[in-house]
Amino acid sequence: MKVKVSFNSKLRVITGGTQAELELPDDCAVSGLKKVLLGMVPQLKRRLDTAVIAIDHALTKEEPLIKPGMEISIFPPVVGG
Repeated sequence: MKVKVSFNSKLRVITGGTQAELELPDDCAVSGLKKVLLGMVPQLKRRLDTAVIAIDHALTKEEPLIKPGMEISIFPPVVGG
């Protein structure tokens, strides 16, 4: 299945763009997405370990399956004060 992934902040610099279209296996979860991304851009390793991932505008800490058409955004860790 094809999905679009949006990169934010410093991740844009590392990946060289704001978005990528990826081909994922049909039964792919977030961990599989990370493996595909690391295969494409190994420099993401340190960032993906701490990244915040949103699927369909909701932050996820679980391991949901990704389905076609879902909006995936990856953010570096966010802090505020």
